[in-house]
Amino acid sequence: MAANVLSVRDTNAQMKPTSPEKKSDKPEPKSLDVHRQEFMLRLKENDTTQQYVSPSDSIQSPATQKLSAFRNKHITKKAKPQTLFKSTSSKNFESAKGAIMFADIPKKDQDASKEEVKSQQSLKDEIADLERRLQDARSRLNAEDVSITPSTLTSEAALHALLLLADSALPLGSFAFSSGLESYLAHHKPSPPFASQLPSFNVFLRLSLSTLASTALPYVFAGYRSPADIETLDNDFDASTPCTVARRASIAQGRALLTVWERSYKAQYGLTATNNPSRDGRLPEEGGPVEALTSFSAALRRSDLINAHLAPLWGLVTRVLDVPLRASAYLFLFSHARTVVSAAVRASVMGPYQAQTVLASTELQGRIRGLVEEGWETKVEDAGQSVPVMDLWVGRHEKLYSRIFNS
Repeated sequence: MAANVLSVRDTNAQMKPTSPEKKSDKPEPKSLDVHRQEFMLRLKENDTTQQYVSPSDSIQSPATQKLSAFRNKHITKKAKPQTLFKSTSSKNFESAKGAIMFADIPKKDQDASKEEVKSQQSLKDEIADLERRLQDARSRLNAEDVSITPSTLTSEAALHALLLLADSALPLGSFAFSSGLESYLAHHKPSPPFASQLPSFNVFLRLSLSTLASTALPYVFAGYRSPADIETLDNDFDASTPCTVARRASIAQGRALLTVWERSYKAQYGLTATNNPSRDGRLPEEGGPVEALTSFSAALRRSDLINAHLAPLWGLVTRVLDVPLRASAYLFLFSHARTVVSAAVRASVMGPYQAQTVLASTELQGRIRGLVEEGWETKVEDAGQSVPVMDLWVGRHEKLYSRIFNS
């Protein structure tokens, strides 16, 4: 150590190192760039270091395993994924204008065209089948019209028989019944007591003709066309007539018509129909209308189960008398209208001249022709009451306090 350490020194004098040959052990301060470089080196060292992986990281729940398997299955199902739209540039877009952009459209168009062809073919087959059935029906109808149903009277004998049946003196007993008119007038009193009941009568006549055409006219056609089924038709008509009063009136008039045939017409028309050919030149076959009518009359006398209703017997008797079917049906409805008009005269609804005006009117003629045309193809299975209240009016007739017609 130097001897002048404790000596007096000037405050402004600079200190000199005692040993300049020796350097300090302390490192010199480094700059900011050096620190930054070291920091970056340490970060790189940390990145390259191996991280710790837990053994439980790969463990999955059962639900997660199923979802992962389902996803991997559908993702790896197709090796090469297909896109919905083609990648088109401005160059190939012009060339692809007329082409189809989707791969599944041609297949759908083919299926649609095939289905359209099949549907058109099925429609053509159905039309051909309908035309064939219509042609068969027309041929059967024409054969039937030629054989047994001419539209006009072709002989004087048929005209004579038609006049006999149209005679008001024919003892059928139909004028004893009002066909429900008396009950209808009793239940439809005019509001002023002195008012005319003619409007109510016109309504009743129209409804009564409709009822007869829908319930009895099909049995007239069936009795004319199928004489051998007369007993079955009679039984079916009895079962399909619920009104007791209407059933009694039909049976009374039917038996009266059968009596007229046996006592008046059988001697002439029965022998003629048996020995002479029909209008179309054919000889009468065995079991024809005369034999059917004769056997039915004999069965009526032996059995109590046969009723002899008017409608089927009217058709059979007119067939035996060689009356055309349309004329027979027209006369059947006209006779009913005449009976109702006669009942209105006796009930003081109208006078005899006014009654003839009603019978001669074109309205009544058109009404009867229309009903005949409507029921021409109606089968007995389709027959039924078209005016249900008519059964109530007819059935209430026997409950009236006083009446002038039979029930």
